[in-house]
This record gives sequence, C-alpha cells and structure tokens, in this order.
Amino acid sequence: MRARAFALLACCLLGCGDDAARDKLPAAPPEPAALTREKAVDPAVPAPAAEQPAKPALPPSEPWIREGFAAISIRDEVPLCVFSDYEAHHKVEFFEQITRQKLKADSPVVIGAFGPWCVNEACDDRPSLQCSVERDGSTLIVHSRYWGARKKGPCKDGACRPVTAGCLSPALEAGDYTVQHGSESFPFRVPGVLRRPCFGDPLTPPGL
Repeated sequence: MRARAFALLACCLLGCGDDAARDKLPAAPPEPAALTREKAVDPAVPAPAAEQPAKPALPPSEPWIREGFAAISIRDEVPLCVFSDYEAHHKVEFFEQITRQKLKADSPVVIGAFGPWCVNEACDDRPSLQCSVERDGSTLIVHSRYWGARKKGPCKDGACRPVTAGCLSPALEAGDYTVQHGSESFPFRVPGVLRRPCFGDPLTPPGL
C-alpha cells in the first residue's frame, strides 16, 4: 500500500507519461537579446567626413607638344594651286615649283594646298595639312587647315620640308569658274591653260 502511494506521488510529480498534462506546462521564456552598448558621442569632436570617390585625372592638354613649342592652327590661309590631276600635284613639293596646267572639260581639277611658310624640323613639329572642296554653281569653295607646333621665341629656319594636301573637285563642264578660299578668290576657265595656277602668299611664321 505504501509502495502504491509512493508510485502515485511519483506519477503526480513526474507526470507518469501523461503527454496532455505536459503540454499544458508553460513554455520556457525566450532568452533575452544580448545588450549592445552605444559609444558615447563627444559633441566637441566633429564627425568624420564621408569619403568621396576619387575623381578621374584629366588628360594633359595637348600632350604631344614638346617642351619649348606651342600649338598653332591656321584655317583658309595657306597658298593654293589648281592642278589638272593628282599626278601633276604629286610632282610638286613646293608651290614655287609648279608649272602651267592644262585643264580639260568634263574632268575634275585638284586643288593643292601647301605649307604656310618654310616648314622645317628646327622650328616646326608635327606639321599637318588638310583641304576640302565643294562646288556651289560655278564656285569651288575650298577649306584648308594647317596645324602643328612652332618653337617659341626666335628660330633660325633650316631646310624647308614639303607639307602638302590635295582635294579633288567634281567634274567641271566647259565654263568659267572661281576658287573661293577664305578671303582669296581665283578665276579660271575650262578648258584652258593656267600659266600661273597658284594664288595666296606664304605667311610670316608667328613669333611665339
């Protein structure tokens, strides 16, 4: 009898396998979250500035220019000559060398552009020249551009080096025409012979 009473008491304390009774027991409370301690802010110390992204470095201006030189650019001012074709143009390195040109009807002409002065290695660096031509009625509108670098200060010219460019016009039927280049104009006739096919004087080199 005492053993049975002890068994009953044990069942009351341990539940004796009564799952429903165990389910009614309150669940364990969740563990409290870990406390974090915030760092005190000293108002006398300014907050660090936000880091700014680095700006890309700008490329150097005209990096091709050598020390002691300055960039130059000349538009629609170089000497021009009218050639019968590219073959005649390629034979001439300097406009003083050109001979008379025989122009044919229904054929294009070549406008040859030449360096603005005695371009030479001692005073000029990387000289470049280009030209273009378009027809507007009986007028051939020519644009030219010379660019490069010129030595600063006095410069003793050496041997001239050829700097030329050529641009081809549309075919020209028989008639009278004018080449317009900046403020200069040059009349000619097709067909015809140009005994002095060049116009425009060489320029004085800039004294930089």
